[in-house]
Amino acid sequence: MKLLLAFLITLFLLGCGNNNLYNDQDTPHLSMTLHLVPEAFFGPDGWMLAPRDMAVLSVGDQVEFWGIIRLGDSLLTEDQLSISTSLSYWVLGSDTLYGSKTRRTFSKPETVVAIFNQVELGGDTLRDTMMVYVNSNLKVDLQAPQDKQLDVMPNTHGGLPFVWSLQGVDSWESVTSYLFLGADPLTLLDQEPIASTSGTELRLGATDPCPQDSYCQFYWRIIAVTSSGISGILDQTDTSEIRYFRTRRPDTDSAEAKVQVWQVATGLGLGAYVKSVDQSGIHSIPWSLDTLTGTASSPLLSPGLWTVIAGDSLHPEFRPDSMLLDLSPGSLNLPEVGLDIVDVIPPQVILQGSPSRSPFNDSLTFTVSDFGSGVDWNSPFTNWSASQFSFGDGKVTLKWTTLSSADLLMDWHITVSDHSGNSNLHCTFKLSAVSASEVLFKGPYCDPDLIVPVEAQ
Repeated sequence: MKLLLAFLITLFLLGCGNNNLYNDQDTPHLSMTLHLVPEAFFGPDGWMLAPRDMAVLSVGDQVEFWGIIRLGDSLLTEDQLSISTSLSYWVLGSDTLYGSKTRRTFSKPETVVAIFNQVELGGDTLRDTMMVYVNSNLKVDLQAPQDKQLDVMPNTHGGLPFVWSLQGVDSWESVTSYLFLGADPLTLLDQEPIASTSGTELRLGATDPCPQDSYCQFYWRIIAVTSSGISGILDQTDTSEIRYFRTRRPDTDSAEAKVQVWQVATGLGLGAYVKSVDQSGIHSIPWSLDTLTGTASSPLLSPGLWTVIAGDSLHPEFRPDSMLLDLSPGSLNLPEVGLDIVDVIPPQVILQGSPSRSPFNDSLTFTVSDFGSGVDWNSPFTNWSASQFSFGDGKVTLKWTTLSSADLLMDWHITVSDHSGNSNLHCTFKLSAVSASEVLFKGPYCDPDLIVPVEAQ
């Protein structure tokens, strides 16, 4: 850079005037700095981020590399450099990119040696180097025991294996994984790890706290931490989700299950039942049912597929529900989804003696019945404003004094709901004149397409 430096010094001395004598201490020095600039940076070259000799980026980052030349404290412009400089270029790994500024997108984890070269007309070269680390994001995935696995054998020979995978550990990083294990997921948030390793597998000794005729449920997670030992590269940490597994009974291959039975109706329970049927459809085994909590518990069942059915023998309007369970040997099964015994049939309103002929000045009595959750006696109403409406003791009575021609053209509703929310609103009655002194009352006429299931209400 002798030619460039001599030329720049000449410019510097001419700017000092004729009254100043040359002093070697006053000679400005030529220097180079390298900068890594975000893609979206807008600003003059003189307002710069700090010079860099090392940078850490993430996969997907797009940045600009700037090579800046100064004479003393003065920033040299491109025009000044072009007078005595033949070439400026960057070498990024195996790529050569010309100019003092260049842009690069990093699509994979790697280490890149970034070298900036400033070549003067005389052949001298000013050079500086920046080390770039493109980091992957650390990711932990739990492998075994599988999430919600129910048949993990305790006291496994060589210890119970915990296995996970790691992604994003770069060649310049080492990683340590910490195992957290407990019977309560909340304790995993603040407890100390029970073991650690630089690998991706840990085996715990045979220290099963469960009795031979019982089961234990455990929650676990892994926290992985990287370390590079390189100044400026921050450690990465990733925490897996919390998963659970359940140990099986080592003393038997028979399995058990507990299922929640949701009863929609008030007062339901006396006739409720739960049973399991094997795949042949021949063997049906009753379960015990706690009607206070709605928890149904199976006896010991052979491994395999079972259909679990819940219903009510005393309330025929309740629709049974079922689920399929695949029982592993020695496992305790606690399905997250329960069984719903749902009343789906509305109360029945029937005209006594239907069809019935009645005088104009008379009344009609209707019988109301429901074999599910029971009639909600706060619900009955009618759209017949000309009548007196009364109900009770399982009956509804309409009484009128006069009838108009409009009354004989309308469809009449006598609507009643049950405690599950089912209504007979889809049913109508019809009234017509038979003679000058009598009317004919017919119905109910019910449109099944208009029935609204209780689940949608």
